Amino acid sequence: MAGLKNRLLRVAFDLSPAPSTGQFTNPFAPNASGTNVILNETFDLRVRVTKACLALQSQAIIEVTNLPAAFRQQLMSQFSAWNQNQRLVNGVQQPYIDVYIAAGYEWVDDNGQTQNNLGQIFHGQVAMCDQVGVPPNLAVRIVCYTKQVNKTRFVVTDPPYQQSFRQFVLWAGNEMGFDNEHIICDTSQDNQIITNMFRSRSSVASLLPRIQDQYNPNVAAFIDDDFLYVKDLTKIINKDDVITLNEFIGPPNWTEWGVEGTVFVDPAIRLAVAAKFESILNPSMNGVFIVLQLQYWLASRRGPFYVTVNGSPPATD
Repeated sequence: MAGLKNRLLRVAFDLSPAPSTGQFTNPFAPNASGTNVILNETFDLRVRVTKACLALQSQAIIEVTNLPAAFRQQLMSQFSAWNQNQRLVNGVQQPYIDVYIAAGYEWVDDNGQTQNNLGQIFHGQVAMCDQVGVPPNLAVRIVCYTKQVNKTRFVVTDPPYQQSFRQFVLWAGNEMGFDNEHIICDTSQDNQIITNMFRSRSSVASLLPRIQDQYNPNVAAFIDDDFLYVKDLTKIINKDDVITLNEFIGPPNWTEWGVEGTVFVDPAIRLAVAAKFESILNPSMNGVFIVLQLQYWLASRRGPFYVTVNGSPPATD
């Protein structure tokens, strides 16, 4: 008989002087240069992650009580509220720190082998740090956003004056730091020739909303799991890849946009996938929905280790 599952929660920080949009081969394992700090479930971690389709940025809030003193001092001095204000008001450049969050479970299977389904759920940059509580329970709150680094970067190469929509997406994705293998562009407008699409854009942060606006609301553009997705609304989900949700923390509910339910963390639950709700307590909402928003509630030494799924009915069958 397989043993009980143990929760896994990892937070990795890239402390290299100029973090790129590329990643460590494995950001949750020590690297040779020693430029990453890894926090695991042995720390008192509390993590909340919010991700949504069409959102310009996803957010992660990390609270850790027993953070190493040297790293705590570095974060508190480099990402203080004062420094954030200087960046926003006076345009002061800030060398951001990349942060990665992964969650999952570890268990022993029937053959006595240790298995795990640890999966990355967030990759962004540290934006601000502050203190929570008082000694001896002094904690650090670390606020992170995806693609925060784009707010201090400007377009390096001139945008093409006239190209197809797909070529524009590839150019914009490259400016955002994605290689072509991490850009998924599948729309009915791929070959449509566009003139003067990005000529008025100077910051990298302005490129994603420009892609979203081009064929709004028929085309969706969003970033998740280090991929840039640009798809027709009818192509976002794979009908052959449906996740079944039937072990709810409390009964799921209807919302003004669709449904909402909370389940235990599962790395297979991602944005824009099809989720089949199967509820015994509220069978009226059973069916397949598109995942549009995810909220993770994670802790290493407390009860929550959940993800709240918000979904909407698919546009077509």
